[in-house]
Amino acid sequence: MQPKNKTQQGGLMFRNAETKGSKTLVAISTFLATTAPVFAGQYVLDKGQGVEVCEAYKRNFESFNNATPMACERKYDPAIKGFSSPPWQKFDLQRHFELYKKAEIYRQRTSGRLSKADAEEYISHAEERARGFKAELYFARFDLDGGGKLANVLAIREMTCGPHHTGERTRLYVLNKTLTDIDYARQDSWGGWDYNATVELYQGRPYIEAYNPDDGWGNLCAKSGRFYVFRELSPHEIAQEGERWRLKSVCEFQYTPSAEKNK
Repeated sequence: MQPKNKTQQGGLMFRNAETKGSKTLVAISTFLATTAPVFAGQYVLDKGQGVEVCEAYKRNFESFNNATPMACERKYDPAIKGFSSPPWQKFDLQRHFELYKKAEIYRQRTSGRLSKADAEEYISHAEERARGFKAELYFARFDLDGGGKLANVLAIREMTCGPHHTGERTRLYVLNKTLTDIDYARQDSWGGWDYNATVELYQGRPYIEAYNPDDGWGNLCAKSGRFYVFRELSPHEIAQEGERWRLKSVCEFQYTPSAEKNK
C-alpha cells in the first residue's frame, strides 16, 4: 500500500511583493489558482450505502482531489479512523522464486493465455519479466473469513500500472500451509479477483479491494471504472447462502472522470 497521506493544494504566492504592481500580480495569481478548473473524478457508492466500511471508503475518496482513479493502489486519509495497513513482510525474491513462477503460471492459465503444455516455455522467461517489472514479494497472514484461522497471503507487486508502467499493480495469492505453493482450491474460489487487488484493514478486519476499468486495461488510469470491496465468506456462509465464490462484494463504487478530463 502506498503511505497514507492526504492530497494538499496550494496557490501561487509572492510573499515579498512590495510594489503596487507586484500586489496586483499576487491578487491575480491567487484568483487564478482558486478558480482554475479542477480535473477531479467522482466515486459514486451504489452498493453498500449505510454500511460502515463502505461509508468510510466513501469519505476517504471524497477527501482526495485526484484527476485519475486510484486504480492500482489506494491512498488513505489518516483523519478517517478505522483504516490500517496490513503487516506485510518482504520476501526475498530469489529465495522464493519458485513461488513467483507458480503464480505466473497460474495467472496465465486462469486468463486462458497459457495451456499446461506451454507452461515450461513461458516460465523460462520469468526472471526476465521479474527484473523488467521490478517484481517484489510480500507476505502476511490474515483471518480472511473471520473464522479465527489465519491464511497465508502472498502479494506480488510489479511496476505495471498505467500507460507508462510507472505505478505498482498487485496480485494476491493464498498459499498452502508450508508456503511452497498456491492453495489452488481457495484461490480458484476467489473467481479471478486476485489480479490488480490489494488488502486493507478496517477496524482490524481484512478487506480485498479491486479496481476494474470499464473500457479495457489500456484505459485503466484514464477513463471510468468500478471499485470493489470484498470480504471472504466462511465455508459455513458458503453452504448457508449457496454461494459458489468465496469473495462477496460488500461495497461497489462507480468512478467517472470529470467532463473536462474526459474530453
